[in-house]
Amino acid sequence: MSALPELQTAFKQAVFGDGQTNATIESAIATGGLTAAEKVSIHRNNTFLTLTDSLTAVFPVVARLVGEEFFAATAREFIQRCPPRHASLLFYGGGFGDFLDGFAPAASLPYLGDVARLEWAWHEAFHAGDAKPLAADDLQRLAVESLGRLKLTPHPSARLLISDYPTAAIWQANQSCDGDPETINLDAGGCTLLVIRPALDVEVRILKPGVHALLSVLISGGDLTQAHAGAVAVDENFDFESAIADLIGGGTFTSYFQGD
Repeated sequence: MSALPELQTAFKQAVFGDGQTNATIESAIATGGLTAAEKVSIHRNNTFLTLTDSLTAVFPVVARLVGEEFFAATAREFIQRCPPRHASLLFYGGGFGDFLDGFAPAASLPYLGDVARLEWAWHEAFHAGDAKPLAADDLQRLAVESLGRLKLTPHPSARLLISDYPTAAIWQANQSCDGDPETINLDAGGCTLLVIRPALDVEVRILKPGVHALLSVLISGGDLTQAHAGAVAVDENFDFESAIADLIGGGTFTSYFQGD
């Protein structure tokens, strides 16, 4: 291993691992004043503080649900297991929901991972590219017989979520820091959600299961015929025309093209 990769590997291990320095690190750090171990320790602490602050900013509802001290300890564990892989912190935290699913100290809050996934979807939607939504009038010139093979391009901010818990209600109840949040009945059932930013503001929309199934097929690249079949499989009384009209009216798509 060449000198630079060896130093980078050793430094990463010291910062995100056991915090211990070795000869490779010590030889690269100027002597005088603090020891190499003390300097690395300062950098390590600053790194964890910065990343914890970043996670707190992206997951404020999770932080509120568990409390500041618990969140800081949870974030520290996540940072050690899943250090950043991108230079920009905008991309850090995507795996936090999955991490929480398996984080034993949070087992008493089984919905926490879904709340984190909702907050990450909101974060991604907020930073997604802008795009002009498709209008219903754009489809009027198409021949009826060609509609079945039509594919709709989702808005770049569109994110779908499905949860066994009333995640949207939990998230909404914790948007304000004024007073205690309302009590949410966890037995109220799950939800299917669309997170999207068709204009300036991010929206969290609760979808009916059939609409969620339809949109899932379209986002995955399926055509309208396949999307209709997916929706009907979930809801045999599914109103296809109304659902498509509502989705287009809500800025869910940006363009269309004919499939094979």
